[in-house]
Amino acid sequence: MKKKIEAKQYQFLKDELQHWTDAQIITEKQMKDVTALYEIKEKMSFIRILLTIGSVLIGLGILSFIASNWAYMGKAEKYLLILTIYIGVNYTSFRTANLYPKTSRSLTYLGILTFGAGIFLVGQIFHYGGHFSQAFLLWAVGTLPMALLYKDKLLFIFSGILLMVYVNGSFILDSLPVLLFILVPAYYYSIRYFDYHQTAVFFANLLVLNSIWRLTDYTGLTDLYILLFFFVIGIIMYFAPVPFGRSVFKLQGGLLFGILGLLLTISDIWKSALSFNASDLASIFFAIGYAVFLFYLTRKQDLLSLIFICMLIFRYYVDTMYDFMPKSLFFILSGLLLSGFGYWFERSRRKKGGIFHEN
Repeated sequence: MKKKIEAKQYQFLKDELQHWTDAQIITEKQMKDVTALYEIKEKMSFIRILLTIGSVLIGLGILSFIASNWAYMGKAEKYLLILTIYIGVNYTSFRTANLYPKTSRSLTYLGILTFGAGIFLVGQIFHYGGHFSQAFLLWAVGTLPMALLYKDKLLFIFSGILLMVYVNGSFILDSLPVLLFILVPAYYYSIRYFDYHQTAVFFANLLVLNSIWRLTDYTGLTDLYILLFFFVIGIIMYFAPVPFGRSVFKLQGGLLFGILGLLLTISDIWKSALSFNASDLASIFFAIGYAVFLFYLTRKQDLLSLIFICMLIFRYYVDTMYDFMPKSLFFILSGLLLSGFGYWFERSRRKKGGIFHEN
């Protein structure tokens, strides 16, 4: 299977290989063999965007038509209408796949929307009980195979969103969704069919994090321990030497421990598990350790950590010094701090030959 890369990356690769060939480092055949391993990623074209929006509007129009005539139709008519639309849309998509692939894919999206609407409408026709999350579960189970069949990232993301609705909806009922332990791993395993694309990895991680959060909340842990647990998860994700999606793990981990770290500097969070005096002391010690950790990452040229340092400074300014320090002095000090960081970043990059190394 060819590896898909951006057009600029592909051109850069060709130019470098041509340079090596001209310098007789590699042969012409070796250059062709290497370039044959890559292909340019297909971008979301204007036509595909137009057709996708069109399919969504058609789906909404069909639902609006059905809703406006729903009361005047019998059960058999309602069911046959939904089934006819679903079969007709998917048959048309199949027939146009070779000649008009973009139009065919937009019809596939329309078929998925019709399938979801049909689940809810059939449940209403035959008065099936159950929580709304079960309908989203069926919708996700029907969407994910289509995403894998067509290797469509939009359908994969949509099925992940549907699974998140199912997971969160199930826990609202204060019940443990057993299928979570099957569907979430299956969804995560599916990212291999998208060559571990960053978008697919991002949403797979999001579904896992959401499921873990719901499970920890279900066990009855206090907010403090949940926040600390996810703060540690964020650090692990940031430093984890995963063989795929390294930049995604680093970004999500940085956002996770950055946002939760700011929350954990608030003393009220610690009061759920500690006494009044101990909570103030714990929040201060945590804030000091959190700041040192962020400065350590900033020293390794992590821009996101620098942003959270600025947010931490602003958080304490608003909390403690807003009524005492003149606003002009605050902005001057903040500006000097950011300018100092900017100078330090530029100096560090110059020492490394102008290359921003990722650690």
